Amino acid sequence: MVKGTQVALLSFVAVLAAGPVSAQGFEGVVTYQVNGNGGQSMEMAMTVKGGKLRTDMNGGGHQMAMILDVDAGKTTMIMPEQKMYMTHDITQFHPADSTPPKITPLGTTETIAGHTCDDFLAVDSKGEKTQFCNAKGLGFFMMPRGPMGRGPASDVAALNAPSFRQYFKDGFFPLRVSNPDTKKVMMEATKIEPKSIDASTFEVPAGFMEMKMPNMGPRP
Repeated sequence: MVKGTQVALLSFVAVLAAGPVSAQGFEGVVTYQVNGNGGQSMEMAMTVKGGKLRTDMNGGGHQMAMILDVDAGKTTMIMPEQKMYMTHDITQFHPADSTPPKITPLGTTETIAGHTCDDFLAVDSKGEKTQFCNAKGLGFFMMPRGPMGRGPASDVAALNAPSFRQYFKDGFFPLRVSNPDTKKVMMEATKIEPKSIDASTFEVPAGFMEMKMPNMGPRP
């Protein structure tokens, strides 16, 4: 059974759509501090190699990981404490948005985790605002989507909209995401480590048992 904070962690990854492009050459690890709507805080490490991404999350003393394989069109959720994993087909999900947000450059530049980024404001069709600091040279942002319900970090889900990758043709990798009205920081990079990643990082550990879930069908 998965309880307490682990449920929050599972729900967190559920709201994030799978990016259909690779990180275009960047190989390494980007670590974020993530702050959820309900006060949850967790560390998230994104390990990138080509079209594969492993996202490791640690919050409340519990750990989990999600492996995204863009080419195979699937995500694999790994639960180390239970020594279990669950694979899910992501090709059945519809795109995260249908109306592109209005993106406005703010004209300011910052240095976050040792990397330069530019500030932008995005306003969606409902008038909701998101401010982010976009970095070039790291490729395109990818995050996995799991089979659970919506979770505490739904504010960052829209970052996987195809419109961002179309607007930022030289690379879209937000190092900080915040709400400009409340000044709340939803996620911020704390470390960027370019390095060689072993292929075994994206494999399920030996001895883990697969957990089956019923087909939930496509989301509207």
